[in-house]
Amino acid sequence: MANKKTANEERRQSAEALLYQYQMLSAQMEALQKQASLIAEGMEEVSETIRTLEGMKSLKKGDEILVPLGSGTFTHGALTDVSGILVNIGADVVRKKSVDDARGTLEKRKTEMESLSKRLAQDLTRVQTTMAALEPEIQAALGQKKD
Repeated sequence: MANKKTANEERRQSAEALLYQYQMLSAQMEALQKQASLIAEGMEEVSETIRTLEGMKSLKKGDEILVPLGSGTFTHGALTDVSGILVNIGADVVRKKSVDDARGTLEKRKTEMESLSKRLAQDLTRVQTTMAALEPEIQAALGQKKD
């Protein structure tokens, strides 16, 4: 009787350990999905900015433009300087660049985001594969058969 109780206890502990591992992987997968979503949003924002920069080439000093205030609100403004674009180059440092240089900077950012997105997709696949492999182990530890 003691051996049966010990075997049941070992099976229960094994199942708990596998379930804990599965839950940790599930949380990791959720975090990766959130990161991937943020990267996708960032890539779309950069793409939109690149398209806007193309339109900037035809503008002249004094042309009326919409100035974003945030949260989907805008005000009217007049373009006072067409010689360059202010670009955040990191650590809240802004540098004036030509439209073409600004576009190059944004294209580089987009490429970096695409690379990160691919790595996140690979990590997601790895986590999903590991979770799928754990499922039959968990069922076995719980003494269940998969239908």
